[in-house]
Amino acid sequence: MVGFGKDEETIFFLKPMVKAVDADDRWRQIRTESEIRLEIFRSGFRRTAHVTWCLAADDLLRLYPDLTPELWKATREHLLGAEVTVVLLGGEPGIIERFADYTGREVEPAKCAEHTVRYRFGSRTKLPGGGVYWENAIHRPKTKEEAERDIKLFFGGG
Repeated sequence: MVGFGKDEETIFFLKPMVKAVDADDRWRQIRTESEIRLEIFRSGFRRTAHVTWCLAADDLLRLYPDLTPELWKATREHLLGAEVTVVLLGGEPGIIERFADYTGREVEPAKCAEHTVRYRFGSRTKLPGGGVYWENAIHRPKTKEEAERDIKLFFGGG
């Protein structure tokens, strides 16, 4: 059972980067996801558990409760039914802040520092209504409260 002791924990999962059209597309996606995970672990973040999860509509509503209708539609199209590997990182003080610095703090990849996961692997998609949907490559909580919510969802039966 995952606990919330003195040390912090957080989670992440890599969002699908492309809609795989064929086996070559899927292979490129798997290689990129593996490269990102390897970088994360080589940077000193410690995986304490992981689970494979197929994202349902209820999961997306819990993860992204404040989206506009246009962004909700794009998020649903991008992530609904996606199979992701959710990784639990911990447990050390300050891991949520440190991981946000490493992955990129902004939703928009171009506004993140050049060394971050979101800057290097994110992209943007124009929406039919003129808005923009940022495919920022990685989901990770921004706050301790969000981390606790996400950990309960994926690891605590939440």
